[in-house]
Amino acid sequence: MAAAAAAAAEMFTVEVTSQETVKPSSPTPPHLQTHSLSWFDQLAPPSHVPLLLFYSPPPSPVLQSLKRSLSQTLSLFPLLAGRLENEASQIRCGDQGVEFFEARVDSTLSHLQQQQLSLQSLDALLPCDRSCSCWGQALLAVQINTLSCGSVVIGICVAHKIADGLSLANFVTAWAAAAAGGGGGDIPRPNLGAASLFPPSEKANLALASVKWSLKPTKKLLTKRFLFDEANLAALRGSSSTRVEAVAALVWRCAMRARPEEAAARVSLAFVVVDVRGRMEPPLDGSSFGNLCIYAAASEVEAGDEGAKRRTEVKLRNGIKKIDKEYLGQLQGADGPLLAFEKGREAAREHGKGDDDVDDIDIYYFNSWARFPVYEADFGWGKPVWAGTARFFWKNLIMLMGRGGDGGMEAWVTLEEEEMVKFEKDQELVSYATSLASIAA
Repeated sequence: MAAAAAAAAEMFTVEVTSQETVKPSSPTPPHLQTHSLSWFDQLAPPSHVPLLLFYSPPPSPVLQSLKRSLSQTLSLFPLLAGRLENEASQIRCGDQGVEFFEARVDSTLSHLQQQQLSLQSLDALLPCDRSCSCWGQALLAVQINTLSCGSVVIGICVAHKIADGLSLANFVTAWAAAAAGGGGGDIPRPNLGAASLFPPSEKANLALASVKWSLKPTKKLLTKRFLFDEANLAALRGSSSTRVEAVAALVWRCAMRARPEEAAARVSLAFVVVDVRGRMEPPLDGSSFGNLCIYAAASEVEAGDEGAKRRTEVKLRNGIKKIDKEYLGQLQGADGPLLAFEKGREAAREHGKGDDDVDDIDIYYFNSWARFPVYEADFGWGKPVWAGTARFFWKNLIMLMGRGGDGGMEAWVTLEEEEMVKFEKDQELVSYATSLASIAA
């Protein structure tokens, strides 16, 4: 057992009691020992995608069951137990394994569910720093946190270079099925063929080099959670919008109004992450693994007039509709990577802005996990009571999360601190959402 290590966290302490490497239960056959990245994967940042699942106390110890079922599941996801070489477009699937941590937490589930608990403190429940490089390291890490009340929090990080949020959710679904079924049940298998549709390309590097937009903060950031309950969501949506469109449009409007006076007339772009699986011709099944998302885009300048609500919702909806089978067919061509950011450029050109006008543009990034099956992850003792991600360090990033069975939604909003002060007091936001927690990012 590794030497015990303590991680200080606000209001509670996490003590890591063991660390080991878990490998697939059966060797990866030779024909699967090399996995090619798609060019979508090549465009993904070298960071990690985090997920936290909170569970009521299991009736019996679960560590050995979780470890055994993880090993069995890795046999179906051999790339997760492999290694990605620096600048390479392939994963060596040699069963190197994933990192598995066990930890004790001197806190209770009710304490962690407190509305005003700092999100920063939840980072200690995750197994890795999401800003670290994934090159040559484990691509997946798991931390099983046992609380003083007997509850369990499962923290998972996967390298973004090989997986998007839905891929991570699908892996967790498969792992849960293996655990609940004792390894003998029907474990969902991934479709690993994304690279055959979007093969790795040297043009991916050219595409990245052409983008001048930056996620890096220039000032202190603040992240806050906002809860939209089922009734307020219904009132916000009306009859014409989806939940995601309505909440994203509201956050976008309020964020624009929160900008400093001198920035009020700047062009605002909303980039919305769109899953391409169901939009392909023919559609890909939901088990397709990898980064299979692209940005839709909309642009706006004025958000304070009476028509702003309908206008922002329509612009978001129309931007998402443009990610259609014709456009995705173009992305499968030789110049696909170079077209990946074209929708954002088109939206900017609507207001006369080009690649060199980044100082005159504010960009807001929206990513929705609201429909991911994370609340279905039953490892054998019940579904999670709450699922969350973690704080991020990207300016103007908005994560939309589901709320299990209560029909609500959470928006995790990261803004510059001065803008957050105005944003959270916006009267339109306050009429629909409740503020839950905040952190300095």
